[in-house]
Formats: sequence, C-alpha cells, structure tokens
Amino acid sequence: MNSKHIVDFKKKYGYNITQLTKIYSSIITKRGVDLIFEKSVKAYGNGNEKAVSKREWAFSRLASVILGRNARTVDKDIWMKYKIKN
Repeated sequence: MNSKHIVDFKKKYGYNITQLTKIYSSIITKRGVDLIFEKSVKAYGNGNEKAVSKREWAFSRLASVILGRNARTVDKDIWMKYKIKN
C-alpha cells in the first residue's frame, strides 16, 4: 500500500494503518473504523480510481480521516462521534 495518506500515517504514528488494534485503542473505535470502511467501499463502487484495490482504497481513506485531510470533511460526523479522546 503506497498511497500518500498511508505512508504519512506510518511516518506520524510509527506503525502500519493495517494494525487496527492499535488504532481501536488510541485513535478511533472499531465502530468508527467500520463505518469509514463501509463508506469507502460505496465510494469505490461509484466509479472512482480502480488503479488501487478496494482494500487499499479503504485504508487510504481511514488514514486521510485520521490525519485530518480531505476525507475527514466527508466523514466528520463519524470522526467526531467515534474518535478516542486523549
């Protein structure tokens, strides 16, 4: 997985975006991640970029939300409800 969001996530947090148990415990709940993944699958199916797998598309969107990039605007309701407050 080579998207800019995924690479930047690893640089910032020091682990891969696929390590979901770490994300669930410190960034956003499992329910929040599941909702973001559901929305990304729908977006992927609407004719968006097919040069990446559906899995990479979903993880890239999750990373974008966590990093506060464009996808956070779209998924702001999910982020605000399910982010883990530190």
